[in-house]
Amino acid sequence: MQDTKKELTLKYIDFLRSICLIETPSDSKESIDEMVTVIENFALSQGYKTERIPFSKAGDFLLVKSNCHLEKRPVMLMAHMDTVHKKGAFGEEIVKIDGNTMVGPGVIDCKGGIATAFYVLELLQGLNVPVKLLLTSDEEVGGIYSGQKGFDIMVKEAKESVAVLNLESGSPKQVTVSRKGILKMVMETSGVSGHAGNAYFDGANAIKEAAHAIIEIEEMSKKDGITFNCGVISGGTVANVIPDKCEVEIDIRVVSLEDVDRAQSLMLDLCKKTVVPNTKRSVKLISSRPPMLENEKNLALLDLWNKCAKNRGIQEYKGVKKGGGSDAAYTVMAGVPTLCSCAMEGSHLHTINEKADLSSLEERVCLICDTIILLQEKQ
Repeated sequence: MQDTKKELTLKYIDFLRSICLIETPSDSKESIDEMVTVIENFALSQGYKTERIPFSKAGDFLLVKSNCHLEKRPVMLMAHMDTVHKKGAFGEEIVKIDGNTMVGPGVIDCKGGIATAFYVLELLQGLNVPVKLLLTSDEEVGGIYSGQKGFDIMVKEAKESVAVLNLESGSPKQVTVSRKGILKMVMETSGVSGHAGNAYFDGANAIKEAAHAIIEIEEMSKKDGITFNCGVISGGTVANVIPDKCEVEIDIRVVSLEDVDRAQSLMLDLCKKTVVPNTKRSVKLISSRPPMLENEKNLALLDLWNKCAKNRGIQEYKGVKKGGGSDAAYTVMAGVPTLCSCAMEGSHLHTINEKADLSSLEERVCLICDTIILLQEKQ
């Protein structure tokens, strides 16, 4: 049995490496669709049923089903195929392995989750346990390409399931029971252009106005509440021209559903005033993901997870709250018990040192399998 498990572990480490070699930034439908084809062919070779869900702008979604012809509702696993990394960010040697560490684009966020999922599917396939896996394609950008259709698919598939285990990157002895929501907004300041030498006092500097606004925006952040991060600034053309346009991309994190409306109201109010004469401010919403709210269903699922851990002599897992958003928000909104960050562990996600701890794979797979089996027994 140990030899078989070792072989399976090596199989899915190799599978993880193969899908990380396909670089899949969120805005590259072509690359993501290539990866969907590779994963779908692998799933079919394993004997699973698949459904490819097409999108015009986003990469396609993929639904993989095992034993879903049975009477009981399946448990849904979920992961995403896109990464924050642009092609070429990791150099010519895209994936590196050193002992139990793998470094590569999306190796833990969230392709490690995909590998974890298929390992689970294979272990449960012969036990007649119904499980399905939903792979999405633009999680890292808040679903801006898949839009309402993508959100509706996640909600529909969740509602047809007994529970959801979202396979975002794990941390040692932790799973996630709640997450902040995310709003992405763009503020634009406009002014009056002119020659920086001959007409300096006739112009109105849009970047200067943006600077005043940025300070106001950042100061609205509360430690245990809404936070505003002005992360990208673009404006101006050349140094000797007064800039008449500036854009600021703002990442807003919210704790509650009420915060979503409050954050937008704060930004709209801020844009009603200006500091630099003859300038204007405006703001628009680019994307919005609600928070994953902690609730009794999530905590009950955590208790079941820890029952499985205890049965295996594994230290109890802590249910944590995280500032990063995920698609688990939609499955919680659907009223379905959900845990997030259930996949293999790693670190440095969203950086060019993104690492997966390969030694964590077997424990995570065992706990996911045990939890799924107990959920099926309880139906």
